[in-house]
Amino acid sequence: MTRFEFYLRAVGHRLIGTFGLILLWRYLWPTIYHTLEALARQDGTLFGLFLLQDLNNQFWQVLFLIFLTLWFYRYTDGFFREWYIARLKLHEATVAAVRWTIVMLWHLLYPIVLSLMMFWLLKHYTEVPAWLKLTTAWIFFFVALGRGWYYPDNKIAQIAFRLSFS
Repeated sequence: MTRFEFYLRAVGHRLIGTFGLILLWRYLWPTIYHTLEALARQDGTLFGLFLLQDLNNQFWQVLFLIFLTLWFYRYTDGFFREWYIARLKLHEATVAAVRWTIVMLWHLLYPIVLSLMMFWLLKHYTEVPAWLKLTTAWIFFFVALGRGWYYPDNKIAQIAFRLSFS
């Protein structure tokens, strides 16, 4: 690795972190928040547990933003570790950055959509008890969220394993 590549990675890591968080907090978070708020207004609660007043609480909003920040940095760190381990060229790193961004958004939005659909469908189309609807939706949410949380570590381990035998 040349000095230019090292400095390019260091500066890129800082810039991507800053611009990415600005975009995440400015565009993605309000979209997620307004969707959850609309669903809470429609049924009175979100997942049967959170009232609309709970969503408007600043404590929960700050907690969600901290979670999104940690989520974003796990995926950007995974991207830069892949760039370092695989010794990607600049054009390959650009393709990898697009892939990591798409995967990050997928793993962020998939648990929300999956669990909301599960809860809504169980609520409107089945006669199962309310506690079972809630438990099923929350289990699907946390399993899918856990898979997304550990994805960067698993992907980097997979890349390192593959490169160790090539």
